[in-house]
Amino acid sequence: MFESCRVRQKNPEDHLVFGIFLFVVRHDEQRRPFLCFQNSSKHVKESRIMKRVMLTTALIGMIGTTPLFAGNAITSQYTSLEEKDCQTLQTDEDTGGELWFVEECPGVGGYRVRVQYDDARASIILVTSKGKQQPLDFERTITHALSHLGKKLEWRLEKGITPVAMIVRVYYREEPEAPQISVLAVIKVSSQQSCIVAKIPAGSHANQKARAIADTAADRPCL
Repeated sequence: MFESCRVRQKNPEDHLVFGIFLFVVRHDEQRRPFLCFQNSSKHVKESRIMKRVMLTTALIGMIGTTPLFAGNAITSQYTSLEEKDCQTLQTDEDTGGELWFVEECPGVGGYRVRVQYDDARASIILVTSKGKQQPLDFERTITHALSHLGKKLEWRLEKGITPVAMIVRVYYREEPEAPQISVLAVIKVSSQQSCIVAKIPAGSHANQKARAIADTAADRPCL
């Protein structure tokens, strides 16, 4: 495993120094240099080299495999709000469900998501695992105008399990001929009370801003 080597220094005095090469014998029986320690005054003992190699390898392994703050990480999970993925619960037969209807869409962490359109104005009702309904009242907090929701919900999960917030895009027009506006509604999620804590206008880094607010939603007041 170990072989000594003599290395000639490139200086005017042309002194000889001694070193130790550590070779690793691979499965193909080829020996390749792994480390070389040089000592100009005495030989370095093999046991000392092995201790250094083992310690360095252990430290690299610990750094490479231990995630920082893994226990406190907040991650995202997405669920669909598309009609094909939701179940219609109620509808207005007179309008064919175009102006008033309620659908139940997938949720996470035991929550169910009910999307409600009332006179073509969108909102969400969260239903907890115990059946408690939590209306989010978009018409009061987001817009009075005709509106509709984006195709997905982004849930922010603590430790990848517990929902602490969710983010949804809301589209609306202040006037029928006016340009369409979109905002990100940031919603605090809790079994005690869920509510909107912020609305982020469309723009650069809007998603990052919404996530930063969502991750601290528990400490924010409702709008």
